[in-house]
Amino acid sequence: MLTLILNKSALVTSGTAGIQKHAFTTVFHQGIARPLNIFFKDGFDPGLYKKEDKVVIKGRFQEDINPFRIQFFDVNRTGMPTEAGWKRFLVDYFLEYDAPVTISEYSKGAIISPLLEHYYVWCDISKDGKFLNKAEFGRYLSLEKPEHVRKDTSWTKGVFNKTNSYFIEFRQSSWLGEEGNSYSLAYSDQNREKLVKFLEVPFQKGWIEKDYRLGKDSFYKASGCIGTERDAQSWTFTLLNAGEQDIPFATDRINQFLRTKWADSFFNSYRRHIDETVVPPIK
Repeated sequence: MLTLILNKSALVTSGTAGIQKHAFTTVFHQGIARPLNIFFKDGFDPGLYKKEDKVVIKGRFQEDINPFRIQFFDVNRTGMPTEAGWKRFLVDYFLEYDAPVTISEYSKGAIISPLLEHYYVWCDISKDGKFLNKAEFGRYLSLEKPEHVRKDTSWTKGVFNKTNSYFIEFRQSSWLGEEGNSYSLAYSDQNREKLVKFLEVPFQKGWIEKDYRLGKDSFYKASGCIGTERDAQSWTFTLLNAGEQDIPFATDRINQFLRTKWADSFFNSYRRHIDETVVPPIK
């Protein structure tokens, strides 16, 4: 089930008065503005929201491919999270930036994310909201062709990591990985400050991505950097192909080390280029 929190002014209901069965709004779905059709299970009374700035609704989200569209079925009104924990904290934090927020529930927890055009940010929490499993952010790339239905992301992502004073680590984007104690966090006042410091990078500070290549498009490593010129911290990683990420072999690390060393060597200095992208903060 999906919970959607958005500004009251963003929701347009069908008809002019009484109980409405259908409404629509526009949200950024994976970085692209999409109309979202909303079908209420028992009807929606606009009068319920006269004193509230936010509309909080819960239902079944559906993405259709041909034609591509997003829809929200069996929708009911629900309330904002009230119990102290990561869910309430993250919703309040993301709403400060005036973007719709989604809470996507699954069997063991929920993923909380603001819907943004140029960035993605998501936090995976436990079912009871007391444990942060993982937090991650990155940027969407511009569409290569107008007919494409979704944006790609850059291969550099920021992941929460509590083992360093910056509480962040830049790595290659992938579907899985970064699991375990280093990337998780129990809810407490002290740990909230750690996560805030991490979230300040995408929301208030921004970051720098560097992509290293030989020739025109032979990319072999990348890095993410935060901080000022006097106090900068960066993380560099070798780019792995799909096979190395999906089914790694024992010899892969040796091959990755050798190809990176070769690309960084003096013999390739005339072919080596660095593409730098300065990513401004979300604010």
